[in-house]
Amino acid sequence: MYYVVSGAWPLVHIDSFQKVTGRNTDLWLVHTVGLLVLIELVYVLKRVISPSYLADAVVELGFIGWWVASLA
Repeated sequence: MYYVVSGAWPLVHIDSFQKVTGRNTDLWLVHTVGLLVLIELVYVLKRVISPSYLADAVVELGFIGWWVASLA
């Protein structure tokens, strides 16, 4: 789910994405990375590539949890 959200977000609403991540001058690059993240998820779900490609999601979820906890 993390990859779906992080990959689709800049494609769906670039303004809110940039409010969180900061201004980007190369929007084509933001869109490209978003698409690549979604494509990676599709290939893992289709069992074309190993789920180990999503291992960094565990680390990133930890960072998100830490960030949310620090805001409380």
